[in-house]
Amino acid sequence: MKESTDLQTQLEALEAQLKAVVDVEPSLAPFCQALCQVFNAERLSLFVVSPDGASIVSRVTTGLNLSQEMRLPISPQSLAGFVAFSKRPLNIPDAYNAAALSAIHPELKFVESVDKATGFRSAQMMISPIVMGTEPNTLQGVLQVINSKSGHAFSELELDGCIRISKSLSTALQKISPNGTIQTMATTNKPAPTAPATPAAAKPAPANAAPRAAGMPSKYDGLVNSGAVSK
Repeated sequence: MKESTDLQTQLEALEAQLKAVVDVEPSLAPFCQALCQVFNAERLSLFVVSPDGASIVSRVTTGLNLSQEMRLPISPQSLAGFVAFSKRPLNIPDAYNAAALSAIHPELKFVESVDKATGFRSAQMMISPIVMGTEPNTLQGVLQVINSKSGHAFSELELDGCIRISKSLSTALQKISPNGTIQTMATTNKPAPTAPATPAAAKPAPANAAPRAAGMPSKYDGLVNSGAVSK
C-alpha cells in the first residue's frame, strides 16, 4: 500500500536523523515539528517524566505558545496522564466524547483548559508512552499527536508509526539522561521545518474511514478509539 510505504519511509528518515544526532536536546524541537508534518497533524506535544516521578511535563509543544510548561499527574484524569499511568497507547477520534472516555476508564477526562485559553479545538488524538527497557519497563515520557488535518481519526497504521517513533525517542532521551529525566522545557510555535526529503507526506485516512465505536476490540486491548486530549 502506497500510504503505508510513504509513512514508513518518512519515519525511517526521521529515525535515522535522530539516531545520528550527538547533541539531542536542541534537536528535539525541530524533530517534533517535522514529525508533526509527517503525521499530517496540527499539533504535537512531547512530555517527559518529572524528577519526582509523579507527573509528566511538557518538553516540546508545536503550534502553541505557552508561558509555562504543562504539567499533568500520572493518573487516569487526563489523556496523556492516563497513557503515562497505563503505559499503553490511545487513539482518540473525538476529544470531547466524555461517554467514550469513561468507557475506557471511569476517571478518564479531557482537560479542556488549554483549548479554552487558546481557542484551539482539540479533536482527534493519538498518544503513545515512551518507555525504556522491557517489562518491567521505565516510563520516560509521552508523545501526543493532536488533530489530523484529514478531519478523521488517526489510522491504525499511523498509531503504529507513533508507537514506533516513541521507541526511537526513548533511545534519544537516554542520550540526554540515562534515566530519561529531563528538567528543561522547549516550547515552539515557529513554522515547521520541511520534513526529510522523502516521498510526499503520509496521506490522511480515507474519507470513508469511520472511527470504530467505543468498546470495539482492537489489537491495543480496547484502549483505542474514543476521545480526549491532555492539558
